[in-house]
Amino acid sequence: MDNVNNNEIVDKILQTDLSELDNLKLLYEMAQNMRNRSLALKVRDIADVRIRGMNQNDSTMMDWIKQYWLSTRLAAQCGDFEAFMLYIEKDRPFESKFYLPRSKALKPIADALQQLLDDELDELFLSQPARTGKTGIIKMFTVYAMALYPELTNLYCAYSGPVAGRFYDGILEIVNDAKTYKLYEVFPDFRVVKTNAERKTIDIGRQKNYPTITCRGIDESLNGECDCQFLQIGDDLLDGIEEAMSVDRCLKKWDKVDNNFLPRGVGSRIKRIWMGTRWSRHDVISIRLDLVENSPDYASLRYKVINIPALNENDESNFDYPCGKGFSTETFRQRRASFERRGDMASWYAQYMGEPIERE
Repeated sequence: MDNVNNNEIVDKILQTDLSELDNLKLLYEMAQNMRNRSLALKVRDIADVRIRGMNQNDSTMMDWIKQYWLSTRLAAQCGDFEAFMLYIEKDRPFESKFYLPRSKALKPIADALQQLLDDELDELFLSQPARTGKTGIIKMFTVYAMALYPELTNLYCAYSGPVAGRFYDGILEIVNDAKTYKLYEVFPDFRVVKTNAERKTIDIGRQKNYPTITCRGIDESLNGECDCQFLQIGDDLLDGIEEAMSVDRCLKKWDKVDNNFLPRGVGSRIKRIWMGTRWSRHDVISIRLDLVENSPDYASLRYKVINIPALNENDESNFDYPCGKGFSTETFRQRRASFERRGDMASWYAQYMGEPIERE
């Protein structure tokens, strides 16, 4: 009955003039009472439009801005990943933010990660050039998952321990630097209870048999030490071109993934992210993708492939971010010319365009 009454109240508020701040505040209060993400986003979007159209000298400007951030925080608390990214960086200068300057390119990835959260996807395959924000957005997503579900365990694997260590350090940066990242304004009860730099583990909420997040190199110990109930992330599991050029080494790496990494995932809530350079039809990502695409036993698995190449169909950069971030069209064309001159366009297509090319 309460839900019926709440919906009736919301319907009445929606019929009012929501360009009036008092009316919008009422809608926000209902969104807060109902813990309703879509209503929170509606309030946020209306406030955003109003702010953009206001005179800078308007005396109500700060009230509208406050309402914008209150509704953004509420949406983040209710499970909206993009709202979380926007809010935790709200006090950073634009040029220092991670997501907002890169949002045009990374928005499709943010939306796909939201689908994982909303249980609309089971696996996500990501490819784009190095240093364009792929790992950065996955770090934020991992922290968000830890905050939403502190009782669930997560596992991150890369091709080496030092690379996994950088991911571990990146998570701790977001968690520990409260001045830069407003994580604790979104989740006031978020609490780190234990970290272990040697094992690259973090426990949230309480100390558990298996930590909230474990970061490992694929060649490091996994059996008996790791458990994964939610996010299982494989990031650049091949150690560069030499390994990728060897079919035998690729297949040996897949054996480690299939025998050691994948069995760590348990339960019905497991969500997998595969990201990295698409070197070869025999690399880990390609083998896994071929399996889920062509095996009848995987017919029910919901997956998405996102490949954002360096240059678009107009031969222009997809990653020319503002404030000097990213890579210009000229930079990518120069890289392509360098590969072309030494007769190695296969490496250009693999590393920059996300297209596995087999070498003779």
